Amino acid sequence: MKISPRDSVVFRATRSGGLLIDMETGACFQLNRVAAEIWTLSMQGNTIAKIIEAIREKYRIPDEVAEADVRAVCTEILRAGIADPTPTPAAPIDASR
Repeated sequence: MKISPRDSVVFRATRSGGLLIDMETGACFQLNRVAAEIWTLSMQGNTIAKIIEAIREKYRIPDEVAEADVRAVCTEILRAGIADPTPTPAAPIDASR
């Protein structure tokens, strides 16, 4: 699964992370550095699995910690209504085998 930021949401990087502003509702969200990185990776079209891997590698943390952190941030982003879940297509089945 991916999360796709809504068109009305603007992101601005800051020294401490970033700000998300929904231009339709005026809602503003402050992100810490890791959450801002998760947002940026999602804007680049990465799946949640790829984001988890990137965070795990960058911060050298256990898989379960990276997964819990990324999923928590993604859940909050979705709950806030500033992004939508986008299913990723299943891998094609090779029927020639």
